[in-house]
Amino acid sequence: MSQALPGYQFGQYRIVDIVGQGGMATVYKAYQPSVDRYVAIKMLSPDLTQNENFVKRFESEAKAVAALEHPHILPLFDFGELNGTYYIVTRLIETGTLADLIHKEAHIPYEQIVKYITDIGAALGYAHSRGVVHRDIKSSNILIDPLHEVFLTDFGLAKMMHGPYNPRVTDTGTVVGTAAYMAPERAAGEPIDGRSDIYSLGVVLFELLVGQLPFDGDTPMAVALKHIQEPIPSIHDLNPNVPPTFEPVVLKAMAKWPDQRYQTTQEMALALEAAWRDSIVEAVPTPLDPTRDLETDSDDVTQPLPTQPDTPTQPTVIHTPPAADTKRNLNLKTTSVRWVWIGAVAAIILIVALLWLRPGRSTFPPDSILNGISMSSDILDDVGTMVSRHPRTNYSRQPFERGVMLWWDNPSGAEEVIFVIPGGNDSNQGDDWSRYKNTWSSAGDPVFPPDCPEAEEPLGPMMGFGKLWCYNASVKDALGAPTGEEFAKNDATVELFSNAVVFDVPVDHQTWVLLADGRWEKSETP
Repeated sequence: MSQALPGYQFGQYRIVDIVGQGGMATVYKAYQPSVDRYVAIKMLSPDLTQNENFVKRFESEAKAVAALEHPHILPLFDFGELNGTYYIVTRLIETGTLADLIHKEAHIPYEQIVKYITDIGAALGYAHSRGVVHRDIKSSNILIDPLHEVFLTDFGLAKMMHGPYNPRVTDTGTVVGTAAYMAPERAAGEPIDGRSDIYSLGVVLFELLVGQLPFDGDTPMAVALKHIQEPIPSIHDLNPNVPPTFEPVVLKAMAKWPDQRYQTTQEMALALEAAWRDSIVEAVPTPLDPTRDLETDSDDVTQPLPTQPDTPTQPTVIHTPPAADTKRNLNLKTTSVRWVWIGAVAAIILIVALLWLRPGRSTFPPDSILNGISMSSDILDDVGTMVSRHPRTNYSRQPFERGVMLWWDNPSGAEEVIFVIPGGNDSNQGDDWSRYKNTWSSAGDPVFPPDCPEAEEPLGPMMGFGKLWCYNASVKDALGAPTGEEFAKNDATVELFSNAVVFDVPVDHQTWVLLADGRWEKSETP
């Protein structure tokens, strides 16, 4: 099939636009009317369909991803062959990739970098435990949604270490993958395992911290040889602002020999989190000694530093100035008081201005539901910028003893999501909401989970709410028993912001703002 154009009908999907194109496949945005959602369709390039190895590699991607279900692995909806074209259908995420973020942002907060690497590491660890090596970890294969959640994609080069799907899909002597992220053993054509993915994840961490890749060259082979032969460049030399505690983590993840690296992604994640905690501790300034005798200071840099008192009750020695200096000191004291008051007033004015004008303060489009809403300013200031707006969308709410669940059928093609909000019935704000993938399938699932005796009419939570409540003990412990029937409405408005998701249900008389950092607030409307 030649390149599909907008409006082209491909089976049950209507092509909307081209999302991306590479040597192996083209990715399209498409609309699936049967479930009213947008999806991403990857189609194998037509000139490759005659190559049996390429077809097997493409099918291997579909089977590898279909066997994996993890919160940070891009979910696969469908795959197959139509009129000689092989295709894969996945969730559509239009926000961008980690590579886009690195290119766009001069500095990514270190706490966010730790979360990105930890989440992708968890996805990789899950894949490794099921015999799948990704083999093409790079920042452009990591997608970011509007809530800053990351998703690992493109298992097109995945190799099954064992199991039923183990075709030899690479020609003898051929190395597939991206040279800039390639582990030395892969570049040398040696056998690989999950530790090769850990090396590549170390390269992504290097890229996030420094803003550039560790090695470059005129050809992929030149870059691959640098991974084999050259030492890892110093992060401090390239970016002196990076806390020094991060460099050992990068160096171990990118060790030349697999045995010298972290042996699991969990081990790497724990080391990275510890490095972040240590960097915070090191950044805390040492308090000045309140007992220091300022009159003994001199320009002698060899003078020993003052020591803290041995006990909190040790008396402080007060040195009385000489009598001849009394007038001078009194005058200075009077002047100091006046300047202290002036400084205090100026500081208050500055603080108020900074709070009002600080960069994090959000502004909303004219039609946003947040305009004029009765809600805390610290919540509204932190939602960020609007990413998309979805009026007349499907929304459900189920009350429980100690909170609520919210459900949203994202029309942009993202997976359905359930939000668990402890305390949502009793208060208007909190800081511990969480998000789960909706595991309800409309095709054949019973209304109530069959293995959940508590899920009985009329109050038993149904469908996805029921599955999550019945099979996740932490959710049940947090929410308690259901106290009312599920409320559903198809004319709710949902707005996605860079740091929040907002639900407005006029008939329910509630507006919810859920910040990405876990805080939330509910506004009761007339």
